[in-house]
Amino acid sequence: YAKELLNNINGYADAKVIAGKYEDCIETELLNRTNQNVFIYLDPYGIKSLKYSLIRGIAKRKFYSIELLFNFNSFGFIREACNSMSINCDIEEKDVLKGPEDDAIGVNRSSLSDLNEVAGGDYWQVIIGEMKDRKIDGYQAEIMFSNQYCEMMGKQFKFVLNMPIRMKRGQRPKYRMIYATNHPKGCVLMNDNMVKRW
Repeated sequence: YAKELLNNINGYADAKVIAGKYEDCIETELLNRTNQNVFIYLDPYGIKSLKYSLIRGIAKRKFYSIELLFNFNSFGFIREACNSMSINCDIEEKDVLKGPEDDAIGVNRSSLSDLNEVAGGDYWQVIIGEMKDRKIDGYQAEIMFSNQYCEMMGKQFKFVLNMPIRMKRGQRPKYRMIYATNHPKGCVLMNDNMVKRW
């Protein structure tokens, strides 16, 4: 949709459209951004483009300040993790938003490394193992995974916030918004925003 987007922002002198996938373009786009304030918002269709190595690379760059906000389909991750380990997933489809079929990592053992790349490690396999042993259900697994994922993010950023997004109060989350920064004021402002939306 690059051409359509370019037409839509035609009147904005400082806007630029990059035709390509985020994971293929982000590092090049950030090369000359040192000593600048950088805000990155990611809204992927699923999970496969959220490679943790890219997030780690972004965190290591020297910016005046860096803020990263993204939609994380943690339930989609749990479903894919169950598929990859041949475990029945008890998360009801009607309860969660499902991404397009072409985002599915697939059902095979090689997908374990793809999921490790998204998660930033293999810690999630222990959680799915607990599901297999019926110690926890899919919803508990999602909470545990999200918390551990944010702990991983905490190794890259000083401040990490995690907000579950629900269609209505009292419902299970559809996905999570994850925010990370090294700037205390950015953390406070985003926290206040999240509390308002809660």
